[in-house]
Amino acid sequence: MGDEPRVGYVPSEEIATYRELVCLQEQVTTEIARYKNEIHALLTVLFPDFVQVFADSTSKSALEVLKAYPSTQTVVRAEPDELLKVLQDQCPGRY
Repeated sequence: MGDEPRVGYVPSEEIATYRELVCLQEQVTTEIARYKNEIHALLTVLFPDFVQVFADSTSKSALEVLKAYPSTQTVVRAEPDELLKVLQDQCPGRY
């Protein structure tokens, strides 16, 4: 390596594309985590019972229940069979 000029590495177009995709995937993953944390924080303040019932307040079933019943009052007024149907539609074998 003495006096020889150092040759720089220029990745192929395919490798450069893969690197860009990895970077974009990391950015999307970070954004998803940020949004999930924001949803959880808002629910903790606005609908505290919700986060006590659902371990993951951003799961499919939790979000469907939240769409159907966006507040404590709407859940209280809901018929148990209606609530059960929302859950069964999302996770048929679980409820």
